[in-house]
Amino acid sequence: MVSGLVILSHSCFLKPQEHVQSGFDDQVYGGSGMIWARMLAYITGTVDQELLLRNEYLAAENRILRAQIKGRLLLSDAEKATLAEIAHRLKRKALEELAAVAKPDTLLAWYRKLIANKFDGSKFRKSWGRPRVDEETERLVVRMAKENPGSVAMTGSWAPWPT
Repeated sequence: MVSGLVILSHSCFLKPQEHVQSGFDDQVYGGSGMIWARMLAYITGTVDQELLLRNEYLAAENRILRAQIKGRLLLSDAEKATLAEIAHRLKRKALEELAAVAKPDTLLAWYRKLIANKFDGSKFRKSWGRPRVDEETERLVVRMAKENPGSVAMTGSWAPWPT
């Protein structure tokens, strides 16, 4: 059968006058391609069934694990972002059936916050005012002021007011 599929895949590239019809082609095409449609439906149906079984297994596993955990789950920001992105693609109706970690409203709120933070322009903002002084520089100036209490240059800046 595999060799027949190879022959068929090449026979579709032939011009109508070059196509030689065989008994195998008649069986497979059934006059209108019904067998191909059935095979395609069977294959996609099998894949869909497998995906449904996987989802069912994961849902059962999730229920079992959630029953063993007492209290709230504490999720990191990365975990929230992952769940929020998937939740946004699933939409609210599916989330109402599936969501076990948080309510659908919470998951969608996480997504809104994720998008708001992603596009808030914070990485392009300039800081205003004078740049902060290094801690090391500050310590050095304070030490110099303590070691030289009579220095006029340091008197008003870092050292206490002279009496």
